Amino acid sequence: MIRLKGVAMMLVAALVAGRVSATIHTGTLSVAADELTGTSGWAAGPTSFMYKVDDQTTPGYWHYEYTVSVPYKDGLGIQQILIGLDPVITVDDLLNIDLTVGGTHSVGLFENHGDKENMPQNLHAVNFAIGHNAHEVTISFDTLYEPFWGNFFVRGQGQNTVWNSSFTPTSMLPVFPPNVYMLGFIVRPGIPEPTTMLLLGVGGVAMIRARRRRRT
Repeated sequence: MIRLKGVAMMLVAALVAGRVSATIHTGTLSVAADELTGTSGWAAGPTSFMYKVDDQTTPGYWHYEYTVSVPYKDGLGIQQILIGLDPVITVDDLLNIDLTVGGTHSVGLFENHGDKENMPQNLHAVNFAIGHNAHEVTISFDTLYEPFWGNFFVRGQGQNTVWNSSFTPTSMLPVFPPNVYMLGFIVRPGIPEPTTMLLLGVGGVAMIRARRRRRT
């Protein structure tokens, strides 16, 4: 077992060392370009959602950053932001979480009823409950999980909500990596890099997590 662990860690080191050049994924979705679907006061501009993902800001991890901007009409601002995740991802997998406004976060399955009845489908996501009535919020965090296409949902006061246009009651997530452009989706943490999974298996990924927790 010790020998297998040693081989696994050598493979991880080789993969990390092999990532020399920066990988960056950026994009901005807007209501004006039909890439977002909004309701009430957020159904028109300047509602937008920006994402930026790279593997250099925090060496050894993927760094995710999102900025949500909505019209600030009658003091009705952002209350909740859901960023979709793969169901295997837990709150322990997200590090260095930072918000430009105060708030709390959690990870779980969020259902499309009640105050989220406008959300097209149930969504496993990281939930940011915004503590201030802001019209622009930036969120960032680090994780080992690779970027992949996904969905988001933002809820505000009143009837104000917005989500990516390809998030529909019947839609499925695309199987293409972010280097292939997909209209109306965002980039979010998904499954680990396939090469890593094949080389290490589930036990190896669990070992990486345990080593990371000891380091932090």
